[in-house]
Amino acid sequence: MNILVLTGTYPPDKCGVGDFTSKLYNSLLEVRKNNDIYLLSSNQLIKNGSNLEFKPIRWSFFDIKRTLEIIRSINPSIIDFQFPTLSYRKSISVLFLITRLKMSGFRIVVTLHEYSYSPKLAQFRTNFLLRSASRLIVVDELYKADLVLSKRATAENVLYIPVASSIDRSQLSDEGIQLFRKKYIGSNGLLIGYFGFIIPAKGVETLIQLGYVLKQQGRVFKIIIAAELKRENKYHQQLSKLIREKGLENEFTITGYLPSNEIADLLISMDVVVFPFVNGISTRNTSVLAALNQGVNVISTRSKRILNSPNKQLHFIDHYTNIEQIINIIDHHLIYEVTQEIGSTWEVIGRRTMDFLIDSAKKVN
Repeated sequence: MNILVLTGTYPPDKCGVGDFTSKLYNSLLEVRKNNDIYLLSSNQLIKNGSNLEFKPIRWSFFDIKRTLEIIRSINPSIIDFQFPTLSYRKSISVLFLITRLKMSGFRIVVTLHEYSYSPKLAQFRTNFLLRSASRLIVVDELYKADLVLSKRATAENVLYIPVASSIDRSQLSDEGIQLFRKKYIGSNGLLIGYFGFIIPAKGVETLIQLGYVLKQQGRVFKIIIAAELKRENKYHQQLSKLIREKGLENEFTITGYLPSNEIADLLISMDVVVFPFVNGISTRNTSVLAALNQGVNVISTRSKRILNSPNKQLHFIDHYTNIEQIINIIDHHLIYEVTQEIGSTWEVIGRRTMDFLIDSAKKVN
């Protein structure tokens, strides 16, 4: 049986779904039984872990024919389509590609990484895509509930698989952690971190306001943003301007893009990592899992879906702008001990995905 994982992004592309797909693909290779596992992305064509000769895809209408030819040459029994990814952007050509694949007789499972929290237009695009899907894998329980409630899918055709961190645990020694901290804060002070993409829904303005209040209180601290602030991005421009207006240039460090091992070392060295998500935390937030799996304290916004902390080092604020709550947690509620890894594992994700794909390939329409 040939299985194809189809994705817009894959490392070294900078995309959370690409990182997820890399971990998933490798876990599928570990659990495969008499299966050839292919992966097709914008920049790579892989068979059983080995790269094949390949000309990049731009996911435009001009690429549909060539992409179809590649997929037909693989002749997959089932396609696991990862959606959305940054490389598709707002293009509708990829939707027509999936429609053509269905018309050609291919069975498609869509692994859905965004839905319930998406804007209406994005949901409309996704709903169009789902018409070509045989079955679905979702990374958030709410997606399944909403899809079943809206009758866009039946419960038996949607599988919820919790995500796992795409960043492995840091191997940094205690001495290494102290050297890292000394580099940024000296022998004494508070290190606050953030990791992930910077979009309005992440609430990064709260970190700037937090820094302003801490500076007014005369505290010694550094806030490290492990992410990119791009000059051409208007929202990023606003954040950079706000840092300057608050006089926080010395208190903020923007690292830019970092490889996963450096992210792990950074996270494990923090006193606390703050994720002030506007819509609250969810089970799909791999950045939160990455921080928790380093054994570091995490503060994030409570959500209707997650009312109580599943981990004693995960602390909730009631609203993403509640600076007073954040400072209160930092001063009185942080726990300094390393806990065991939480959440799912890639072995479990790979096994459950493989079983679902094989079962989906066998089902009759």
